[in-house]
Amino acid sequence: MGLAAQLIVEKVIVGGYDETGNADLSMITFVYKTGFKDKKNGDDCKQLEIGGGV
Repeated sequence: MGLAAQLIVEKVIVGGYDETGNADLSMITFVYKTGFKDKKNGDDCKQLEIGGGV
């Protein structure tokens, strides 16, 4: 995590539960130092490609 993110993000939670109580391993929650929580579903995010050529 970059310096700017370290200054504003208190923690990142990977995994969680959906609205019906089922485990959802693709969920990611950012908890900011202000107390604000931002939840995202990893299935809705673009996959990041690491490595590789040109």
